[in-house]
Amino acid sequence: MIKNLFISLFYFQLLIAQLETDKPVSDVLCGKISSAGRWLGSQSSLTENQNKIDITFYDLDLEIDFENEQISGSLKMLGSVIPDQQINFFEIDFTDLMIVDSVTLNGEITSYTHTNNLISIQANHLNNNGGYDFDIVISFRGSPPECGFGSLVFDQHEGQNHVWTLSEPYGARCWWPCKDDPSDKADSIYI
Repeated sequence: MIKNLFISLFYFQLLIAQLETDKPVSDVLCGKISSAGRWLGSQSSLTENQNKIDITFYDLDLEIDFENEQISGSLKMLGSVIPDQQINFFEIDFTDLMIVDSVTLNGEITSYTHTNNLISIQANHLNNNGGYDFDIVISFRGSPPECGFGSLVFDQHEGQNHVWTLSEPYGARCWWPCKDDPSDKADSIYI
């Protein structure tokens, strides 16, 4: 009985420790509740348009500012629209707490919206029969919020600055634009 109580208290402490941060509590809790709802819910976190694309490759180029705990960079993603699917928007997961500077689609600067933690890029001008490849490049910057289980954490070890990440299961969207769902795995990534 005492052993079970000790184990329960230990796990409770682990859960409480996840909430300790210097960021506003509302940012942390909203992200964690939102991620947990997607993770524990019976429905996928993917939008209708995200279900129609397959991401095959990510090229993530990052600059890390340890002093201000900020990152900036660009992400190139390659993918394809699934054959026989029509898509009006490419929808890329990315927290609204980060800033998008520019987006290109197939090498051309394009307009986009960045709301509800999604970057939406109009695609209805492309071949709308599906089965075609695309590339998207997104330039971004900001201070990544905490979400998930260690989305992107600035830390020190023996006096050396470093960052670490778990990004599980939905924490990647908090620090880089991506299709953030375990159901779609890119074939490769270059960081």
